[in-house]
This record gives sequence, C-alpha cells and structure tokens, in this order.
Amino acid sequence: MVISSAGLRGIAAGQQQAAGSTSPVCDRKTSRHPPGLPMHRFFASEEEDTTAEKAALYRNVATLLKSLQLESTANQVTLRNSETLSRFCQAIESVLRHGLVRNATNALFNSEPSFWPVACRISRKEVIQYIKSKLQHAKSDHARARAWIRLAVNEHSLESYVSVLRQDPELQREFYQRGAFLMDDEMSDTLQRLLAGMSFTMAFDITVDDKSLEYEPTPVAQQSVHIAQYDQALQQAEKDKEKEKEKD
Repeated sequence: MVISSAGLRGIAAGQQQAAGSTSPVCDRKTSRHPPGLPMHRFFASEEEDTTAEKAALYRNVATLLKSLQLESTANQVTLRNSETLSRFCQAIESVLRHGLVRNATNALFNSEPSFWPVACRISRKEVIQYIKSKLQHAKSDHARARAWIRLAVNEHSLESYVSVLRQDPELQREFYQRGAFLMDDEMSDTLQRLLAGMSFTMAFDITVDDKSLEYEPTPVAQQSVHIAQYDQALQQAEKDKEKEKEKD
C-alpha cells in the first residue's frame, strides 16, 4: 500500500476536526504526571527550566538538516537510509516527545510516553490504519511513532503536523507539559519554518518498516556530542569550498 502525498498532507483541510476528537483507531487517554515519579531525561518536569534542553534539541535538528542539504546538493539524489538521516529522525522524535505527559500506563510500569497518541489525533485515519495493520515491525507505540515520522519526512508533512499542533492549544495542553518544546511558541515557530524549507530543497525515500523502529533515540546529551562532530565537519567542508573558489 502506497500513501500518496495528498493522503498524508490532507490533514491541512481537516485539521480542526482531527484535533478535536480522538481517532477511532487510536483512543488512548492521558492523565497528568503522578507526583513522586521521576521524569526521563527527555521529559522535564513542569517546574524545571527547559530552555537549555529546547535549545539543544533545536540545534540538533538544524545541524542535521544542514548536513542533509549538503548531501542532497552534492550528490543530487533522493536521500535514503544514511546515518545522517537516521539521526535526523531521532532528533525529530526527541523534539516531539519532549515534555509529553505521562499517562496511567506509563505511571504503572514506569515507562516513557510515546508520541503515538498525539500522531493519532492529528493524522488521517488511513495513515494510522496503515501503520497499525501493514507494517511488520511497528508493534509498539514507540515503533509506530517512528514509522509515522519516517512517513512524514518522506512526504514533507512534518511542517504541516507541527502547524496542526500549534493551532490547537487545547490539544497541546492535553498531551504536553508547560516546559515542552512544542509548548514554546518561539521554538516551535522556528522549527516549523525550518521544516517548511525541506520540501523545496530535498527528496526523501526512507525505509519505513524495519527492525530499527524499536530502537530508542539517543539521549539528548549524547545527540549534542554527535551533532558537534557533524557541525565541525560541516564547517570544514565550507572552508574547503572557499579554498576551491579562491583557486578558481
């Protein structure tokens, strides 16, 4: 089954309806974070200052996207399953999961919240049904959320989804704590504009269904170390380009 761009992007026309009611194929409910339970490194509590975390998350996404743009420009090909692209999807997942409210199941098993219930609320029914019924490796909520991200990247729909969330404060409050990345108007606006540029510069063809769907994203602190290495490589590449221009 192939999901068309129109199918995935159709959320724009029906975003208010999708955000206003729970999808019939994904009807999990959330509750506020129980007192006394520790939050995961991705999910800061209501009281914590998350400014530095959010800046690091955005920097990771921006740096990896710049690297992908260079790869795309240099090779003039559709981007597929590279390490950079894998890290980019992980960085997007970390942004979407940042500050998620823990539901009753998370509290009971001390597990981490998934973005999947949010994806169910902002996506068309056929997209959610496709992920649940057609993908062999998308068995857990976290795996389904990662498949959803890959589909959205392939179809250049991430910016549209962020827009849906930003236009529905009630939905944001239902799923996110106050310190979450997507609850920050300035950060989410900057991210949305960054993602909007993807559709004009790159084409993607990520394998959606494979075993890596069950892999947890790298912690934000470790992501920052990897991104610093990417950033250094990018700066060196730009310096090399300038030297080549000078020679010409």
